[in-house]
Amino acid sequence: MKHKIIPIVLAVLLFCNSLVYANYAVFYSDRLDISIININDKISRIELLSVDDCVPSEIFDYEIVKKYGYYYEKYNGIEIPIWDENDIVKDEKKLFGRYFKGNKDRTVYGSEEEVRLYKISKYDKSKFILTKLEKENLGYAMNGINYSKYYASDKSLFSLVKIKTTNEIKNFKISNRTFELSIKDLKLYGRKDNDYKSKEYIPNFYLRFYKENGDFKDIAIGDNSYQTTDYGAISTLSKAFDYQTGTQTTIQENSKFLGQTITLVMEIGIAMLLTIIIELLVAKKMRISQYNTIIKVNIFTQILFHLVFLIPQTYLGISLVTYIEMVLYNPVRNIIGFMWAAIVTMFLSVAIIELIIVIIEFLLYKKSIKEEPKKRLIKYAFLSNLASFVLSIVIFILGLLSNYGIV
Repeated sequence: MKHKIIPIVLAVLLFCNSLVYANYAVFYSDRLDISIININDKISRIELLSVDDCVPSEIFDYEIVKKYGYYYEKYNGIEIPIWDENDIVKDEKKLFGRYFKGNKDRTVYGSEEEVRLYKISKYDKSKFILTKLEKENLGYAMNGINYSKYYASDKSLFSLVKIKTTNEIKNFKISNRTFELSIKDLKLYGRKDNDYKSKEYIPNFYLRFYKENGDFKDIAIGDNSYQTTDYGAISTLSKAFDYQTGTQTTIQENSKFLGQTITLVMEIGIAMLLTIIIELLVAKKMRISQYNTIIKVNIFTQILFHLVFLIPQTYLGISLVTYIEMVLYNPVRNIIGFMWAAIVTMFLSVAIIELIIVIIEFLLYKKSIKEEPKKRLIKYAFLSNLASFVLSIVIFILGLLSNYGIV
């Protein structure tokens, strides 16, 4: 039984760590505050529309054609379709991808693909919202709003959603050309639906502004989700949009401080326990018996590590690790490409901090453990930290696989 305790403890800690590790997780706010600025029209009525996904085939005819690939422009993740295969030029020196004809900085990915070109005809604007997507906003999100993208018959992009509920906003006020709305009870607009993994589905929202002549303008304001590295729940998500262009101008989230702090303490505690267990196992393997000293040194270095990483990252949104990532990102991206640059720079940044920790631990061990030779102590400091670093990579990969439903 004694030999089974350590694996069981490690398994429990691994499971708990995967629960509290955020890494750009999506959180949902309890309240959504919206500001629409630069309103220059005389508005007679405003409606809050909750919308749902819609397939254009429900209302538009289409033809099936072929496109030949797409490229990422300037590594910004913008998807540009290539319709003519003669525009794609293969470069024998490049292992992956091909170049877009006339510009070797634009790398083509993908191959021949069938797509639908929809013939947009008249449709009921009280039931559907169609948004034309500009060429400079062809990524997965435009102006902070996620869109499902479709091709029109002229090969331009558009989005189509179905209006689920319409709620007129009574006694609205527009002050200094600005309209403000707070959506407090988001669950009123949700639904129970077996098609969704989550039991409660919160829809996307639009605001429809009616002018005095009867025309209207739709502003997409999205939902209450926010992707962040912060820990804990978000109480309020605030967004501002420009009435003239429909573009999102600002976004700000206010976290629940108590929940954030409790989660932070759990994260630090779990990381500390994992590190101490691993370093004690390495010490036992190397027959270094000063366990009390090892525990004290690891508590000190873990606190130091989180003072420069997890704590400022949680409350300020930036830390020494993320600053190192910013410095390393462009050189790493130029070497390995856009796809893996973010993950590699993250691990490199943590590795740099870990090397500093190795040096600090060695100096502390050299001062406290006199009976062991210096070479043996530096070897122990390096191997024990390497073991915990490798485990953190394993946890990270398992977390990714879990998010994608693989494990």
